[in-house]
Amino acid sequence: MSDGHRWLAIYLQDHYASAVAGAALFHRVAGSHSDPTVRRAVADLAAEVDGDRRDLEEIMKVLSIPHNKVKENLAWGAEKLGRLVTNGAIFRRSPLTDVVELEALSLAVEGKALGWKTMLTLAVSERRLDVGQIQALLDRAVLQQSRLEELRLARARKTFG
Repeated sequence: MSDGHRWLAIYLQDHYASAVAGAALFHRVAGSHSDPTVRRAVADLAAEVDGDRRDLEEIMKVLSIPHNKVKENLAWGAEKLGRLVTNGAIFRRSPLTDVVELEALSLAVEGKALGWKTMLTLAVSERRLDVGQIQALLDRAVLQQSRLEELRLARARKTFG
């Protein structure tokens, strides 16, 4: 294995582990956000994020990059620990929780978009990668960011008002 492939393997394993944690976060917010409209919107995004994770998994297979279960389990556990945010209330949700969770979702999608941008750059010279597929994934991440930003700003206005 070349050094470049080794670094790419680590990079994609890290992104995949983040995708596992991100998907768990999307599903949690879709089930717990205080606003039913936001819950529905995040549930739709969660389905897309699940699809993005599956696409990344397929790209890894094409490139002969295995899963790293240790990283995936650590990322999943980190998402669970991330629930312990200081939100002004100890045993219940606060309005701040809704804002912070939407910001966390936005950060997750931003990281995913950066990964797709990197992969798009590599796809120019790596024939096993489908440039069109990766561009579509990047475009979808940009749309997800836009939708999350609308939700985040609306919730921030309502919370801080």
